[in-house]
Amino acid sequence: MSFGPMTVKYPQPKNCTHYFFAFNIPYAIPINDGIYKIVIGDLVADLSIQRIQKKNIGEWIVGGNLPFQMSIDKYGLFSFSYIEIKIPIEFELFEKGRRLTFFKDVPSRIKDKEIILQFLNRFIEVVKMITEEYWIEPIRYQDILSYTVSYWDGRERYPAGYVALEQGVGDIKVILPSQNVNKDEISIISDILENEDEVDLSKLFYLNAKDAFLQEDYRLAIVEAITSFEIILYKFIKKYHVEIRVKHIEKYIRNKGLRKKFERILYFLKLKNNSIDDKTIKNIMKAIEHRNQILHEGYRKISPDECEIELFSLDKIIQIMKTILIE
Repeated sequence: MSFGPMTVKYPQPKNCTHYFFAFNIPYAIPINDGIYKIVIGDLVADLSIQRIQKKNIGEWIVGGNLPFQMSIDKYGLFSFSYIEIKIPIEFELFEKGRRLTFFKDVPSRIKDKEIILQFLNRFIEVVKMITEEYWIEPIRYQDILSYTVSYWDGRERYPAGYVALEQGVGDIKVILPSQNVNKDEISIISDILENEDEVDLSKLFYLNAKDAFLQEDYRLAIVEAITSFEIILYKFIKKYHVEIRVKHIEKYIRNKGLRKKFERILYFLKLKNNSIDDKTIKNIMKAIEHRNQILHEGYRKISPDECEIELFSLDKIIQIMKTILIE
């Protein structure tokens, strides 16, 4: 059994100039309740934040008006934030936007929700920098499961609609505990744990990249994905150093840049697998360039679409190299 998103939209009254988006986020942003003006490009938004104390903390019932708060409450065990964002009516409400290629058979994301996330995560980024609360993380698209919207004419609010159970990565399903992982995977997990086998670091770094992508942290996603790529590339050069004509392996790996090393193996890689196209290579070169710009220049202007394309291409080449390595 699964549950898909539900959207309800009401007609817009005359003379309305702004939307109000209202929702909860999983944890409390450590800042004073209040209203904060945020500017991104041509759009100006007012973000209102209020800390909400949870009434039940585990088996404890919290009474009275004392503001109990745990340090580094990353998962909102004691409290969470209620957010309202007022933004000009310059886009269609609940309009469908981009679709993630990482996930199969999922609906397109909602454009206004992505716009709101930009403002919210800009706010979180600045709060994190100034307060040095290092544990604060960006809010992911799926963290805002439901939200309500109002129209505003400068004096009053009018219902605009709401979205419920919309996470952008698939439906919400009813799954029994025994259905989470199949028997073959359980067997593999048990073998690794019992035999103290090494984990596949390349795979873990790439999974971290996908998680960073969903957190809207596209810079971190690129860095993690390129790290995954470098690990496999290192193994590939060590195994096939004769075929690609590399004599002093460690010196070569240490002294040559990532782009040069990738270019060195390309001819041999294409001989082994003819599905590697020029577009994939171009995307990987762009990802390497972005990684270097991020680490050395503090580069920030990576769009979601750019990031997704580059991650997809990196995953393709990583899987090809892994297949060749086990031949």
